[in-house]
Amino acid sequence: MLGLAPTHGPAAGGNQLVISNYSFAPTRTVTIGGNPATIVSRTTSGEGSERGTLETAVTVVVPAGTAGTTVDVVLNNAGIGPLTGESDITDLSKYTYDADPEANGYSLVGSAVLKTLVKGSVPLTGSVLANVDAATNAFTADLQLNPSSASLTALGFLPVVAKINIVPTDKVRGALTGGVLSATAKVRIKIPSITLFGVPIAGGANCQTTQVSSIPLKSTAPFSLPQGGPIAGTFSISNLSGCGALNGIVSPLTAGKGNAIALSLTPKP
Repeated sequence: MLGLAPTHGPAAGGNQLVISNYSFAPTRTVTIGGNPATIVSRTTSGEGSERGTLETAVTVVVPAGTAGTTVDVVLNNAGIGPLTGESDITDLSKYTYDADPEANGYSLVGSAVLKTLVKGSVPLTGSVLANVDAATNAFTADLQLNPSSASLTALGFLPVVAKINIVPTDKVRGALTGGVLSATAKVRIKIPSITLFGVPIAGGANCQTTQVSSIPLKSTAPFSLPQGGPIAGTFSISNLSGCGALNGIVSPLTAGKGNAIALSLTPKP
């Protein structure tokens, strides 16, 4: 066997694997870790013999396996002339099922500081569950932010109170390299209610930003998986929709760039 491409893949299987070899008779079966792999295509040399056209590669669908294990890939040409039998087992015929990502759970506290025509600090609490690929230090994470309420100031003098829900629209994706965490979170901001002098003026179940906010985040001090650390970033808020009769007045006050977010992540017990 000349080699495999790729030499590793997910434990769930389902990916395709190309097995290269010297010209060999049509492969009858392929097993990976003792489990049958379905042959989906064949590459031939175009040369013929008393055994017919010779193959130089086959493509198979990898069966499911056990995460973190390395197994043998075996070609079986049983019953075909001098090429009868199974392929030799060498380092070139080893396939590795990727280890499961390491799960890390964190509690988070922090705030978002609004710098639009509505100014003030929105307290934030929540949690993060990150799955880290130990080989690459890349991660995906599920972010959950709890509903919040903030006392803010509009136009420099109007006291407003807003209930604010920051809702993730996708997984957080990033990497941890050399103690520096970098990631991107995508969220939509929903505002169930806004009151002015205690009187409701906008909000509702459908009151939300028209666009998703993409928030680039980066650690502001050394970050480690066992200890967590602080992260921060800036983000924009788009126009609002669905906020009631005064939507056209409230939306220009809340939309804008340069809003800041700062969070501290602490490992859960």
